[in-house]
Amino acid sequence: MGISPLHTASAAVVAAALCLSGFSFPVFAQAAGKTGAAVPSSTPSSTPRGTRPDGRPEGATGAPAKGRAAGGGRPTFVVVDAVTRSQMTETLPVYGRIIARKAGVVAARVRGAVAEIHADVGTRVSKGDVLIALESDMLTSERDLKTAELAEFRAKTVTARAQLRLAEQELQRIERLRQSAAFSPARLDDKRREVERYRSAVAETAARVQQAVASLNIAEINLANAAIRAPYNGVVTQRHTEAGAYLSIGERVVTMTSDDALEIEAEVPVRRLDGLTPGLRILVDPESTPKFDVTVRAVVPEENQLTRTRTIRFVPAGDTQPELLAAGQSVILHIPSGRPRMVTSAHKDALLHRRGSSVMFVVADGKAAQRKVVLGEAFGDRFEIVSGLAPGDLAVIRGNERLRPGQDVQVRGKDAGSERGRRSGSKPGDRPGGRPGGKPGESATEPAAGGRPIPSSRRAE
Repeated sequence: MGISPLHTASAAVVAAALCLSGFSFPVFAQAAGKTGAAVPSSTPSSTPRGTRPDGRPEGATGAPAKGRAAGGGRPTFVVVDAVTRSQMTETLPVYGRIIARKAGVVAARVRGAVAEIHADVGTRVSKGDVLIALESDMLTSERDLKTAELAEFRAKTVTARAQLRLAEQELQRIERLRQSAAFSPARLDDKRREVERYRSAVAETAARVQQAVASLNIAEINLANAAIRAPYNGVVTQRHTEAGAYLSIGERVVTMTSDDALEIEAEVPVRRLDGLTPGLRILVDPESTPKFDVTVRAVVPEENQLTRTRTIRFVPAGDTQPELLAAGQSVILHIPSGRPRMVTSAHKDALLHRRGSSVMFVVADGKAAQRKVVLGEAFGDRFEIVSGLAPGDLAVIRGNERLRPGQDVQVRGKDAGSERGRRSGSKPGDRPGGRPGGKPGESATEPAAGGRPIPSSRRAE
């Protein structure tokens, strides 16, 4: 039975529609004058339109079934961190507070009215700077009076010594007349008593001079104390008086705090004292300022019976003083729970959970290798590795979420912060991988087989 013209036209329409969809198939045509002869079509390409040579549709973002490396793709960039073995210890966060070793009230030492105020709240002063000046007219007059008294007693001392010398000379002349008829024993005794009286007068005036000197020193001290000065370097935190107020001895003037000598005080549980020895370095987190290290200065030998804790004092490690700290500020101290021990550890960012197991990827010979790990205790931003990794292994900490075992990788560096913005070694304007960049805003693509561009979403991360 031959093929009718109607059947032939229908087959041609179907074939044209399928060709536009990208499928290749044989077309049966009836040769002129022949019936039942099937002839294959002469379609030149066996690859449908809209597909790549590897059989995937254009714009697909997934990798080939056998991996990008097998198809000649670029390796994935990763950041690694070395597995280390060092001395570590588990830490316990304990709240502490910053204590100023020099802080308190500055009081008046003499009576007087406030004349001038040279420091207010927040003023930073050095040792010896004037904080408050009192009225000093009365104190100045008192000093002048004591100066005059001292001069008077010194003059009396000179007179008493002159009288003593004269009486001693007369006594010597009387003693030389012992063998003469003019000698009188009674006169000799009287002169001796007179000499003793003058010697006593000299001693009395000398004592008066010392008293006058002491009184003058007190007057000068009181005059100097009329200017109330800072006893140490620090900052004025409170002011307790005003200009014109009258101050008595011991009355509060200002409150000062020295931020040059700060310590940290914490109440540590007794069971955590085993690893706290003088000189031990401990990490402190002020929460609002950068972290810093402190050392144990003293363990106060007094226990709180209610909380079962002891007071520990810490000082900043080294000669540097952390900035932006304030007395009374709360901080977190990472107190060791025991003595240090040798631990193999890896960074926490390397840990992944796949199919119920803890795994980490390491870089070996340019490829990613998956390792199952058994974790121990946590030490800050690192995990103890009981088994699965060895010291020196390069654990992937960035770019490990989409890695597959055996995938080609390229290490970008060991510090993720240094790689932000652009890859290491690339010049400004270059595209990722070091290729020259195009115009600003131009998307980066790379040529694929057949000369077609591959969207940037298909390139390795």
